[in-house]
Amino acid sequence: MDKATMSYLGCTGSIEEAGHGRFYGKVLGLDAPVTYEGYSLEELEKAFQAAVEDYLDKLEEIETQDRD
Repeated sequence: MDKATMSYLGCTGSIEEAGHGRFYGKVLGLDAPVTYEGYSLEELEKAFQAAVEDYLDKLEEIETQDRD
C-alpha cells in the first residue's frame, strides 16, 4: 500500500494518522528532521506548507551567510 503524501514548492511530505483526529508527517528526503502536525487534513496541509517555507528560508539564510 502506498503512503499518502502531499507536495509543496518541490518538497514532498508524508501524511500519517495518529488517532483521535490528529495527523502528523515529515518532509521527505531531507537530512534535517522537518515535521508538522494538525487536527485535520486541512490544518496538516497548512502546517506542512509553513514547515517547508521555514526550512527553505533557513536554507537560503545559511547559503547567504556562506557567500559573505
